[in-house]
Amino acid sequence: MGRAWLRALLVLVPTTAWASLSFIGLAKQWPLVGEVWRFSRFAFDELGVSPAIGWALKGVLFTALGIAVLRLFIRRPFLLHELRLDPSLWRLLALALVVALPVQVALGLSPTMQHFYRRFFEAGGAERVAANAITIVTEHLWIEGVVLGLALLPGLAERVRDDAHTPRTGRMARFGLGFPVGGPRTASAWLGVPREAWPAIVAQGALFFLGHFTKDPGEVASSLPGGLAVGWLSLRTRSFVPAMVLHLVTGAVVLGTMALARGGG
Repeated sequence: MGRAWLRALLVLVPTTAWASLSFIGLAKQWPLVGEVWRFSRFAFDELGVSPAIGWALKGVLFTALGIAVLRLFIRRPFLLHELRLDPSLWRLLALALVVALPVQVALGLSPTMQHFYRRFFEAGGAERVAANAITIVTEHLWIEGVVLGLALLPGLAERVRDDAHTPRTGRMARFGLGFPVGGPRTASAWLGVPREAWPAIVAQGALFFLGHFTKDPGEVASSLPGGLAVGWLSLRTRSFVPAMVLHLVTGAVVLGTMALARGGG
């Protein structure tokens, strides 16, 4: 486990530093990072791009550049982007949506959350919603696609892929959860991930948390367990796409709840 924690930490530090140039709002107070944020704002203003869309496009550009640079130095596949999933894993995504739904409705009904996102319902709100959706895509591509993929010890993602077809026991077996037949009876085994994968899941969860640190307190509080959950889901599915879908759908639920609350008020 020591080697797993060391690798996760060594991956987390530079990838967080790079992410600070795009979607970690807290970091724009830092001298060099702040200059990058201000220059990108100036450049997009000169091109006639709205601030909201420009902010989202900055994340796209830095994420794409980061992946391109990593490709130059790392020859082995590291990006988690599997699309052909076992049916049980699609059911697992559906289960995750159901579990997350009450939390998102509660966030949407929160007065402080409604105040934080009030501009989404004012002039230019559609652009802010679009920019937020773009940012969610790039955020998960970087955090669950790149950071998690790099932080895992070699061979762990392949072990999870092979274990996906292992028969499981219990009522949750159809969702890919449960103790593997003839296997160990541990929490990690029930969740379907090797014990050595948790340092990588925690590392990417910490970055996910930092990306939400300047938002509403309720969203900040939910982002830490949420980050761990989407990291686990991404490893189980070996793809950032389900986590991205989960975030987009739950975000739509939050905004939809706010819209209904505003209409009812």
